[in-house]
Amino acid sequence: MASLKDKYCIVGVGETEYSRQSGRSTRAMAVEAVGNAMRDAGLGKDGVDGMMSYQSGDSVFANWVAPDLGMRLNFYMDVFGGGSSTEALIGLAMGAIEAGMCHTVAIFRSMNGYSDFRIGGTGARAAQPVRGMDLAQVPFGMRSAGQNFAPTFMRHMYEYGTTSEQVAHVRVAHSKHASQNPKALLKDRVTVAIAARRDRLGPLRRSAARPRFALALERLIDELQAAGVWPAEVEASAATLEGSAYLSDLATLYGGYEEARRRTGRTDAHGIAREAIAQLRGDGSFWGERPVLLYGFDDLTEN
Repeated sequence: MASLKDKYCIVGVGETEYSRQSGRSTRAMAVEAVGNAMRDAGLGKDGVDGMMSYQSGDSVFANWVAPDLGMRLNFYMDVFGGGSSTEALIGLAMGAIEAGMCHTVAIFRSMNGYSDFRIGGTGARAAQPVRGMDLAQVPFGMRSAGQNFAPTFMRHMYEYGTTSEQVAHVRVAHSKHASQNPKALLKDRVTVAIAARRDRLGPLRRSAARPRFALALERLIDELQAAGVWPAEVEASAATLEGSAYLSDLATLYGGYEEARRRTGRTDAHGIAREAIAQLRGDGSFWGERPVLLYGFDDLTEN
């Protein structure tokens, strides 16, 4: 077979709005998205004769969507699979066209993950009876991709020394991209301190996954730094106070922030102020005849 490089291309893209409560069926959303893609490509109902999709029992089939758009398909296929199915379908579409089964293929993914069938087994999916292949997974808490891949990844961590903090950088990168995406629903960035240490938290664990938690933590750490309070002091206070689980969690997160800052060689406004004060305490003549302005109050004595 000759090379397929530069022989095929994506000519149109369509989508629906992104929401948590669409109030619509996956069929209706698929019809809208495919219709928008066809208009974007300048194609009518006779311009597309192939259709593919992927799902995991949470969506609509291609041969249901096509008639709603007035299309008569020569080829269609619905794949049951996960995230890597997207690029696989593009390759399969090229193969179908190359084999002469169709000339143009529409590929879609439609789901109501928040309000209907949710990956991981909550929502409507949680009410389904456990049967078939689910009997080997669901009773043991293995339904989503993350749950299924966890044992393999833990083995990788064991074999190669991969740390939770390294994995946390993936989460941080995703949150950064989301914060710059006008269509994203969760725009708040997370820090390595939160992502890497969340599994060590107690009562704050669920809160740490909530939108805007990182911003609230940033403000609290800023106040603690301004007051000259360090993670070790917060941890010591937590050890002496009854019912101080929240304070212990705060010490864990604050310590994670400081650890990440030191390791990456970065500083912040309070760090710069601390270094300046330490220099004044250590050697007042360091500044020479340059004027030094101190705003606020600080104890510059040795005691």
